[in-house]
Amino acid sequence: RIAAWRKERSLELTRQRRPDLLGPAPGSTPAPGGSGAAAGGRLGIVTLRPERRGDAEAVEAVHREAFPTPAEARLVALLRERGDAAVSLLAEAAGRVVGHVVLSPVTLAEYPTGSEGRGLLALGPVAVTPAWQGRGIGSALVREAVREARDARASAIFVLGDPEFYGRLGFESAAARGYTSDYTDGPAFRVAPLRDPLPAAGRVRWSPAFADAGV
Repeated sequence: RIAAWRKERSLELTRQRRPDLLGPAPGSTPAPGGSGAAAGGRLGIVTLRPERRGDAEAVEAVHREAFPTPAEARLVALLRERGDAAVSLLAEAAGRVVGHVVLSPVTLAEYPTGSEGRGLLALGPVAVTPAWQGRGIGSALVREAVREARDARASAIFVLGDPEFYGRLGFESAAARGYTSDYTDGPAFRVAPLRDPLPAAGRVRWSPAFADAGV
């Protein structure tokens, strides 16, 4: 009964926030090559939910499928082991995990222990298993992660990723805001401001797990 309740809650949240992920309405005919055909499932229904105990192996498998190296799967494992997975969300379809995103804390080098820089998060790799790519699952996971971070009163989310993809999701140039990064200060360095004013500009330091995993 608990499992059924959790499933219904996941479906209800998805109905409210991303109804397009639920596939065609009952009785309708899916378009050729649509959600059911692409995924091999009868309904093509995708639900978003927090990671729970017992999901670790399936989540890491999605990252191994989605990326050409094991670095991303290793990163997810390290963030979990070190308690740095502040928000961990997954997409589930046909009884299996098909997508995942994680948020971890970052710090500003100038304010390692002070009040400045608190509430800053980094968006980890967005993984969607190849058979389910192209359906907006990655975008839905990022939007839900941003929503949860905002609800938790986070200040901003940083990411290193495709400027066009993240630009559509509300991320802007972090360098233009005066931030720098240990990795790059180019167009891929983006920030989603969640409240104003943002913490004073400075050098963003990711969790050591990013370097340790070789991401």
